[in-house]
Amino acid sequence: MQTRLPAKILCYFTVLLAVAGAASLPYLFESPSLFYKFGADKLMLRWGKITGLVAGVLIVFQAVSAARFAFLDRIFGLDRLWGFHRINGLVILALAVCHPVLILGADGFGFFPLTRRYWPEFLGVGVFLLLVGLVLTAWFHHRLIRDWQVWFAMHRFTALLVFILIFVHVRFVSKPFESGLPFWLLTGAFLTSFLVLGLKWSGVSGLFIRKYRVTAVEALAADAWQVVACPESGDGFDYLPGQFAFVRPRGKDLPKESHPFTISSSPHTKDRIEFIIRSCGDFTRTVRRLKTGDTLCIDGPYGRFSHTLLTRKRPVVMIAGGIGITPMMSMLRYMAATGFDQPVYLVWSNKTADHLMFKTEFDDMASRLKSLTIEHILTREPVHQTRFKRISRESLSDVLKPVSRDAAVFICGPPPLVLSVRPVLRELEFDPRRVYTESFLL
Repeated sequence: MQTRLPAKILCYFTVLLAVAGAASLPYLFESPSLFYKFGADKLMLRWGKITGLVAGVLIVFQAVSAARFAFLDRIFGLDRLWGFHRINGLVILALAVCHPVLILGADGFGFFPLTRRYWPEFLGVGVFLLLVGLVLTAWFHHRLIRDWQVWFAMHRFTALLVFILIFVHVRFVSKPFESGLPFWLLTGAFLTSFLVLGLKWSGVSGLFIRKYRVTAVEALAADAWQVVACPESGDGFDYLPGQFAFVRPRGKDLPKESHPFTISSSPHTKDRIEFIIRSCGDFTRTVRRLKTGDTLCIDGPYGRFSHTLLTRKRPVVMIAGGIGITPMMSMLRYMAATGFDQPVYLVWSNKTADHLMFKTEFDDMASRLKSLTIEHILTREPVHQTRFKRISRESLSDVLKPVSRDAAVFICGPPPLVLSVRPVLRELEFDPRRVYTESFLL
């Protein structure tokens, strides 16, 4: 926790330094085309070059922010990184639009003749069109390409193509990048980024991907399955209770893509890892096809949704909707194993009693965690089955009445649940800085 701020400052400084360095190059190393420009035309041409170079630098950070580097997740969190990725894409698009407008404006919007000499400029036009398509399909892919996996494969391939073509365009379109410091800066940045991203995306030698062997697939409740796996070799990886990982199964008739799932086991069980998956989508409905002996390629852990990251011990409130119980189970199991001595309140909402899991385990936890309180809410059962019909201000006010307002609150479930609970907690005078959320989308 204490190292996050310096690490954030270092990351911000790195981005600003790279952007400032790119913006300074047209001043420090003038291209011959600037020698014959004066006044507003020279200013437009110089800033046209600056916008293009800054867009190129931001594309490198665009790739890094989407590559799921664990150290960046620990500093910012994947949700913030992906938010940056979306906004940065729009910034890159805006700079890419300004780049040719300013360049052409310096020449009175005269277009280059269709000759072989100007191939780097026409390559730039192609890169611009690819970039426009990349951003537009990213923002509207749910309307344009319904199959997410098809879109993602196209998006990654096009992004890699843009990355390579921008290097070629910059290298040959401007004289300063043919040799000297600009050439080595451009080549070094490209090769380093290409190598790092290539290693990350390919998972070479298990550097980022770990292989586990499925040992059990068990039905737990309505449409919910527990998958247990053991490392193929050596010990399992370390993780915090509440974290998640990206899982890609390898087996006959199984999907080849990876999806994020919360780890439901406790970190102290080094010999195995467990996931609880509810069949509610195209990918998750195939979980029942998993069988003993299948391989799981696991990339993780990720996330900062864990009571172990609190700066000091304090009461803990857990509010879960449906399969959002999985990070709570990991934390509760770890608490029971390590003797957590603070009050813990769990509010768990499900559709029916058939969706409930872990009854025996909850009874065991209650005997080991003396201050554990569990409140079940069933939204589609008769009212007399539980005290409350849904998670609301009334139910939370009653259940959390004895809880210290200094407690840490963890919320996980469908996005509508997460969005509705936060303002209720604020009304109940819980500190918003100690409310932690995780949207469980799968």
